[in-house]
Amino acid sequence: MTCCCPGLKPHTLRETDETHDTMARPLSQNERAWQQLYDDLHSKGFQLRPRYSAQCPPGHKDYPIPYNDGSMNDASHATYGRVVLKFANSAEREMLEQLRSIPDANQHVLPLLSSLHAGPEGNLIVMPFFGKLGTAPYFETSKDLMCALLQVAQGVAFMHSHNIAHGAIHRDNFVEDRSQLIPGGFHFVATGWSSDLKNRIQVVKGGRSATQPKIFIVNLRSAKEVSPGAVELSNDIEGLLHTIASLLEDYSELLPSLTARMTATEVVEVLKAEFDKEPRMLVHRVRPWFTYFHQQLTINHTRQIDQFH
Repeated sequence: MTCCCPGLKPHTLRETDETHDTMARPLSQNERAWQQLYDDLHSKGFQLRPRYSAQCPPGHKDYPIPYNDGSMNDASHATYGRVVLKFANSAEREMLEQLRSIPDANQHVLPLLSSLHAGPEGNLIVMPFFGKLGTAPYFETSKDLMCALLQVAQGVAFMHSHNIAHGAIHRDNFVEDRSQLIPGGFHFVATGWSSDLKNRIQVVKGGRSATQPKIFIVNLRSAKEVSPGAVELSNDIEGLLHTIASLLEDYSELLPSLTARMTATEVVEVLKAEFDKEPRMLVHRVRPWFTYFHQQLTINHTRQIDQFH
């Protein structure tokens, strides 16, 4: 395996995962809900990080949960391994179950491992451990990035093909299965570091090109069934285009050949035009365009990444 040390990078990429310090970080108001659940979850086999234990020593150094509303956190379990726990109502759990029951290679909806009674809403859903799209380790080739963007589009198209609007399409609601990409594990918040925050992550040889990690949609709290042509579907499309545009902009300096033939704005215009024709046909219409990038714009990532070390 090779060490992933992004080092210097364009200012547009998020800094949180690579800014590793040793300062103790106090619990936020939202995090205290997890502290209150620590013992109950432990009795059910779910071990939160020591940060959330009432017996955690003062000055313990760790990162807080990465979501402003505090709805998700990580834990370990004897059967499931590392997982993500999320406060969810019954409607969100049922929507997950409904979508996951549809056999489709392009569903890209995160699996539901289990659910348990806990928390203010009465439900915690248990999902596989993941990393948020766009956080470390960063994409090293245009091919890998375009593959991820295609999966993002496939996931939205899948939901729309079943008349379901997500309701909150933005980059934080797309995650990546990194179990094979980073077999040694990584921290839930500082994803460029090991789980214990002592070492940089170790990315498997060949990176994403070798492991082809799958992208999933998360957070179906606002998802609902709608009529064809409903405004909620259009809102999802706008959110998707913004997500793609922001990721392309983030990588415009790190992967300059990504925009060698088309600017990020032109890429989004192509996608928008295809959505306007027929949103449900997005994947079929856009796939040849993504394939072109796969074939023409693969980068010698060793040379490309070395300049940022």
